[in-house]
Amino acid sequence: TLTFIDPADGGFYRSPSKGSMTWADDAGHSVLVTTDWGPDSLSSSGYPRQVRRARRGQDLAEAEILLTAPHESMAVSAWRDRRGR
Repeated sequence: TLTFIDPADGGFYRSPSKGSMTWADDAGHSVLVTTDWGPDSLSSSGYPRQVRRARRGQDLAEAEILLTAPHESMAVSAWRDRRGR
């Protein structure tokens, strides 16, 4: 039903930081995540510069990198178009 559940029960968790986490599919099996991934992962403005797709049960640090913006960019963001456009 596309609701976030406790990580101990197989849910997703993102540490508090600038960024976002949103559903990547209709089934609720993966999310699109932007966050502070560690050294060199933030833009010169202090915002995330990587978008990753994490699947349920996968550690976010091991998630597939979909996009990395240049360090000089302000930030990246990602979302799923539910209408398929």
